[in-house]
Order: sequence, then structure tokens, then C-alpha cells
Amino acid sequence: MTDIVVPKLNTNDTSYTLTGWLIPHGDPVSAGDVIAEIETSKAAQELTSTGDGVLHHTIAAGAECRCGDVIGRILAEREPEPRAAAVPAVRGEGPLITEPARARAAELGISDARLRDLGKSVIRSKDVELLAAAAQDTTHTFSRTQRAVAAVVSESHRTIPAAFAAVTVRVEDALAAARHLGRRHSRFVGLPELVVKALAGLRQAHPLMFAARLDEHTAALAPTANVGVTLDLGQGLFIPVVTGAEALTCVEIAEQLAAFKVKALDGTFTTADLRGAAIVLALHNDPDITLAGPIVFPGHSCVVALAGTRQELTLDADGQVRSHKIAAISVVYDHRVVNGRDAVAFLRDLKNALEVPAALTQIGDQAPC
Repeated sequence: MTDIVVPKLNTNDTSYTLTGWLIPHGDPVSAGDVIAEIETSKAAQELTSTGDGVLHHTIAAGAECRCGDVIGRILAEREPEPRAAAVPAVRGEGPLITEPARARAAELGISDARLRDLGKSVIRSKDVELLAAAAQDTTHTFSRTQRAVAAVVSESHRTIPAAFAAVTVRVEDALAAARHLGRRHSRFVGLPELVVKALAGLRQAHPLMFAARLDEHTAALAPTANVGVTLDLGQGLFIPVVTGAEALTCVEIAEQLAAFKVKALDGTFTTADLRGAAIVLALHNDPDITLAGPIVFPGHSCVVALAGTRQELTLDADGQVRSHKIAAISVVYDHRVVNGRDAVAFLRDLKNALEVPAALTQIGDQAPC
């Protein structure tokens, strides 16, 4: 007999929801089969079978579960089901309403009939929140995703003594290089993709910017430059991770970011998409944003912010007025891990990489920009 144990899926959640069993109770399964789906505040995560046998559910779809809970068992075909195993609930007509969704609906006075009218096969907490928000004019109920963001922000402000530094970067050459790559590969490439690539290239020279503080004496250095990128397209804040960005071209990074935007819009992020960042790039690149100072996420030593691009007039060596396209890039850092001198050196190297972008864009592209 093999227990099906809920793994640790999200450090910010105390509980998850078993949104559905994908293989019925009593059916045979093989190692590697996807057997269930669990919802966290950020993503849906599929669970797979770790062995061959007959699947027995011990909790019903829609129930809450926690890390370490046993939600089912895989028995040998002739092995009797343990007497302690719960009889799984049989789903009736209509949608599956998860336990958190049902509890939240009860708090808000929303009937099952109104939930069924949504026309969805699975009703989650966020669906209840959206339904409640649509019916209220004077109050706003925070979604589960936003409550998870609030928990991270509160933890950051409580535990991380942060400092701040910023530089101005001339970005006309970087933007021209991005346009060249986009035309050559029929793929939109912008300044964020080049910043991701530039950040990844700084890991070895500035390891503490990619470190995770362990205690007063030590920090864990990241073996690879996994770069998290903030995305908020109206469905909540997500930080998907470009894994192994050092080995990727700017075009490959652009493809990943485009795929992440689709997942942000339709809510299909998995836990794997959001796990493992060693550094975070916060995109505040609306043209009207001149400077940004986001929080340092727990478990990281810094976060880099890209502000919007704008024109700036300067005097050249001959006293002539010149116009340049610039952007401010800032870093907020955990002062227990990184000192100001190190942060400034990191920003200076990032500025140089973007102002002379040939090394970033020639990798994987036969023609230099």
C-alpha cells in the first residue's frame, strides 16, 4: 500500500483544495498517471501516482487538505482496502463546489443556485469572490490571490531590512537590438527580455544578489540564474520563473514570457511555473512610471525594478543638446546580505550590459545587432 500525500505546494498557504479526482475510486492506476488536481492560492497543481495498483480516495473532491495529509492510497490489486479509509463522496448533478467556496458563499449569503448559474464545472473561492464583488457597489472583497500577496508583503516588511538604489540607463541601443531580434525571428522582443538576459549574466559576478539568507552567518548561493518576472494583467499578481535564463537566448526568453502572459490571463499557472526564482524582476515599465521600489520577497536578497522609458535632453562633450531614450532601473536589497557598495556595482554592471547590448543579443543569433 502506498499513501498519496499532499506535498508542500505554496509557502504562503496553510491549506489547499482538492478540486477533483481525475481517476475514479477503485480504478487501476500506473506510476506517473495524473490522478488528482489540487488548487493553491496561485495555481492548480496535478498530483501523479507513485506506483501501480488500485486507487482509493480517502477524502472527497472539494475538501480542504494540508501539506502532509493523506488524501488517498494505492493498493495492490488483491490487497483489501483498510477499514479506516473513508467512503468517497459521490458527486451529484451540477458543478463541484469546493469546501472553501461553499464556506465563503455562506459567509456572503450566496445561495448554491446562484453559484450553479455561473455555468462552471468547478466553483472555487475566487469565483465566489468575483460574484460577490459584482453585486456590491460600496465594498470590495479581496480575492484569495490578493490575500496571498498581502501575506507576502506583510512578511517582507516585518522581516527584511531593505535598502534602495537606482541608476539611469540609456536604452535606445537595447531597444534597437530588441527590434532587430523581433524582426529576424518573427517574435516580439522588448526591453524586459533583454533585462532578464542581462540579469542572468550577472549571477557569477554578483552571487549575493541571487542568494537566500539562511541565518546570521550564512546565505545559500543560487547554482543557476532563475529569474522571476512579475505579471499582473488584471487577474492578480503572479511571478512566473524563467528557469536557467543564463543558457537561453533573448528570443527564447521572449517566448517564455509570452506563454506566461497567456497563463496569467486564463489562470492556468502550475506550481512549477512559479517556483525556484533566485532573483525577481518587477516590471513597472508603463511610460508614466519614472522610478519604482518594490518589496524584497521572502527568501530572496533583492528585487530589480524596470521603470518606463522616456526622452531626456543632455549636453554632449561639444556642448550640443542631444536627446536620449532612458529608463530607471532600481534595486531594493536585504541589507543583512548585501551592502550599498555591492548593490551599486551590480547596478553599474547591469547598466553597462544594457547600454552595450551586443553580447546579450548575439547569443543564438548569427548576425550581430
